[in-house]
Amino acid sequence: MMGLVVKTAWMLLLPLAATPAEPCETDLCWSASPVLCIASVQGERCEAELKVVWSSPEPVDLCLYLADEALSCWQQQQQGQWSSHLIWPEQASLTLRDTEKVYLDEMLKTVSRQPKRRRRLVAPWSVF
Repeated sequence: MMGLVVKTAWMLLLPLAATPAEPCETDLCWSASPVLCIASVQGERCEAELKVVWSSPEPVDLCLYLADEALSCWQQQQQGQWSSHLIWPEQASLTLRDTEKVYLDEMLKTVSRQPKRRRRLVAPWSVF
């Protein structure tokens, strides 16, 4: 009986997992992940698998840039996807653009598990 309940629950959840994302209602839509990366120590560069997916109702010529480095380009495409293992600094700008115009811009940020050390305000021998 329990197996039937579990099987029924999965059958109910499958249609939810298979539904497409919300339709794009602008000229150009995209998603990039992750946009926030957690480094183990302060000042360390982030290392992660970066994934970008975009779509457009019209064919366009676009290039994906991280800072000023071109990662990938598409010619007369209505959609594209890109994925790669990257290392980026504390902050880096991810842009989707053509030769003249930046269409989409996302700031990738790196945060640390260790907070910045605070300066001690009192002498170590002080009781208070």
